[in-house]
Amino acid sequence: MTHRNAEFSRPSWYQGKVVPFVPSGWSRGFVMKTAVVFLLTACLLARASAGSRAESRRAQFDQWRQCMVDKLPTDKAPVFQGCHNTAAGTEMRKFRQGLECVLDSYQLVDRNNVNLARMTEVAPTIAKEELKKAFEDCPKDEGNKRVAKAVKCVIDHLETTCPQLSRSISKILWQSLRRKRST
Repeated sequence: MTHRNAEFSRPSWYQGKVVPFVPSGWSRGFVMKTAVVFLLTACLLARASAGSRAESRRAQFDQWRQCMVDKLPTDKAPVFQGCHNTAAGTEMRKFRQGLECVLDSYQLVDRNNVNLARMTEVAPTIAKEELKKAFEDCPKDEGNKRVAKAVKCVIDHLETTCPQLSRSISKILWQSLRRKRST
């Protein structure tokens, strides 16, 4: 019976000591510099790919937002843009602020509350189907009396046919709303 390592033969240069990492003729300084350059390159590539992901998320959000704005009546789009452009904060906060101004243009907003009865009255006058459906359905839930909840309800109705945001983007967008509700 043969030993299991019998077919393994050691190279002729092996003398039972650790083989140095650096091949003969290369200085250790050269190897260290090469390693540093390799690590820096890897870091820069990782950062560049992260930046492109952020840009694609931004483009995806812009496409989603434009789809939502296109569902507003033509006379309300300038109202939305005016508030969106002057609002401060994240892009999602600006978007919600723009929708809040649209609700206010229908005389539905009183401070932090939405007049749900008036919202039902206004619904038949709205030409855009998704917004009309939102104005019919949102007053059915008394919790939508608060502006933030009413805006979220409108968004939920408008986004039904818009391109879906990825889960990570959607999660990021709604985190600020959850924080606002909990305070």
